Amino acid sequence: MTTQIKGNATSTFGGNIDVIGNVVTDAPIFNVKLTSGNQSITPATWTKVNFNSVNLDNKSWFDSTTNYRYTAQTAGWYLFTYEVYHSTSGSASLVTCALRKNGTEVGRGIYCAPALNQYAVVNGTNMIYMNGTTDYVEVYGYIDGTSPVFSNNKCYFSGTLLRADS
Repeated sequence: MTTQIKGNATSTFGGNIDVIGNVVTDAPIFNVKLTSGNQSITPATWTKVNFNSVNLDNKSWFDSTTNYRYTAQTAGWYLFTYEVYHSTSGSASLVTCALRKNGTEVGRGIYCAPALNQYAVVNGTNMIYMNGTTDYVEVYGYIDGTSPVFSNNKCYFSGTLLRADS
């Protein structure tokens, strides 16, 4: 038998707590990845990662077909994590990724300079405020090697609402 303690009428997303202390919520959460094959990019050019496969998106706020972006419809603080797996057929001196909010960089992934013909995984985590109407976030990658690509099934982007405006 499961016993639940119900949240009050002012809670934004459920807020129920079960008897062993787990918070039961329906807060916005998503996890997407790139699965349409390697995404070729222009060397030394910031390029949006076309996350086209949705693993989880309980509010259907991620556009995985046109803009490849998450548009939050609830105002509050969100935690976003992103990982971009780059490869190149030659050496590269700079490999990185960035989170952009409304087109402006708000976070940058870990810098990496891979050896000749090596793969590089770069990632980042950022907590940012979203206004709940027009704010959106996207992930971009950058690599200056020869014939660079974002690797199929190895690029991820996820996020969740941490605290809604009250």
